[in-house]
Amino acid sequence: MSFDDYKEGVKKRRQERLHLLKKKQRLYTPAASSSSSSVLDKKESPYEVKYSDYLYEAEYTHEPSGYALIVKIICSVLLIAGVYTIMKSDNPTFAGAQDFVHEVLVREYNVQGVMAWYEKKTGELPAFLPKIFSREQTKAPVQPNHDYVVPVSGGKVLAAFGSGQDGIMVQTASMVPVEVVKEGWVTFVGQKEGLGLTIVIEHGDGEESWYGHVQNLKVQLHDWVGQGQVIGSTTIQAENGKGKLYFALRKDSVFINPLDVMKFD
Repeated sequence: MSFDDYKEGVKKRRQERLHLLKKKQRLYTPAASSSSSSVLDKKESPYEVKYSDYLYEAEYTHEPSGYALIVKIICSVLLIAGVYTIMKSDNPTFAGAQDFVHEVLVREYNVQGVMAWYEKKTGELPAFLPKIFSREQTKAPVQPNHDYVVPVSGGKVLAAFGSGQDGIMVQTASMVPVEVVKEGWVTFVGQKEGLGLTIVIEHGDGEESWYGHVQNLKVQLHDWVGQGQVIGSTTIQAENGKGKLYFALRKDSVFINPLDVMKFD
C-alpha cells in the first residue's frame, strides 16, 4: 500500500467519524438555529479536523506491548539495589533487615516435603520435576501406610487420656528416641505451659500429633518429617532417672485418645 493510499484511508476514516459525531449531535442536542446547522453541515472545519485527529489518535494509540515488562525489570533492579545497599550498610538501623535477608537467603527450601505433599494429593509428581529430580537424588520419603506407629519404644503409660489432660504421659528408659507417628509438617516448635519443649506435627486431613517434654531437638519449624523419623529424645526425670514424654493426638481440632489407635508396651 502506497503512502497516498494510506493518507486517503485516514481521510476517509476521519470523514466517517465526523459523520457519526454529527449524527449524535442531532440526536441529543436540541434543534439549533439554521446558522448553527449550516456550520455542522460544512464538510470540514478547522475545529472538526482537529477533533477528528484526536479521535483517530485516541483509538489507534496504545502503550507498547513491552511496557509491563519494562516496569517489572525496573522494579526488580530497584529491589536488588535496595537489598544490596542495606546489606553493605554499617548503619545499626538496618541490622534487623540484614538479619532477615540473610535468614531468607540461607534458608533451605523443603523440596522433599513439597514433592511428597503433591504426590500424596494428586497421585503423581509434577510433570516437570521427574526431568530434573529423581527419588534417589531427592531422597523423598517413602509413602507409609495410614496407621500410626508408637512414638517411643518400651513406653509405659503413667497418666491416661482424660485425667486432667488432652493426651497421655508415657514413661520410658533414659533418653529414648522420640519418633514421628505419621509423616507430616512440623507446625510448632517451642515451649508450652506444663509440657516443656513441644513439637506439633500436622499430618493432613485435620490430624495432628503433639510431643511434649522433648529434648535434644532434631527438627525445625516447617520441616517435612517421615513416619518413624527421630525428632528428639525423652526428658530425664530428676526423681528416678527415667525418661518421660507427653503425647497427644488431635483430629479436626478435637483431642482423641491415643490408645484407641496405638498400643504401648
